[in-house]
Amino acid sequence: MAYADYLRRLLHPLRVYAMAEDSFSGAELEAIGTAMDEVFAERAEQLRQTLIPTATEEGLALWEQLMHYAPVSATMEDRRKALAALMAISWDGFTPAALSAAVLGCGVNCTITETGPCAPLELRFPGIYGRPQPWSRAKWILESLLPAHLELIYLFRWITWAQTHEKKLTWGQVSQKTWYQWMSNQV
Repeated sequence: MAYADYLRRLLHPLRVYAMAEDSFSGAELEAIGTAMDEVFAERAEQLRQTLIPTATEEGLALWEQLMHYAPVSATMEDRRKALAALMAISWDGFTPAALSAAVLGCGVNCTITETGPCAPLELRFPGIYGRPQPWSRAKWILESLLPAHLELIYLFRWITWAQTHEKKLTWGQVSQKTWYQWMSNQV
């Protein structure tokens, strides 16, 4: 329903205004209603941009400017998930699952497990051989977000001899690579 119709229905019982659109009062109500429709549409769009699940590129960019750790996600849906994970960080959100979600929200795919009471956290990087790149940024994010009083143990996955043989690499091909290129499976 347009605001002009709403105003007509609201004011009709008073019988003070001529409600026909060709009358002065009707034209005035139509103009006021059109202006209110425009304001409503503008405010609805602003509300849409402030809510992470409905925000578009413009709204997500503004949210990311507010965050100290900008998510490094490519798609709109991934950016929404990343921002939602960052917004979910709270003082009581220091469970491994909550920390993993927060770190993932910052673009570091990492699983965090506790090794026991008052023990260090183990950090693994699934699907990645070697260190996540760029490592300095990933390490900075991890050490900034995770509680400072906990020790962090980074567990990296390296390529094995069996995996090297599966790729049918010759000694000549292996010797042309740096140790890091070979161990991080950069073929």
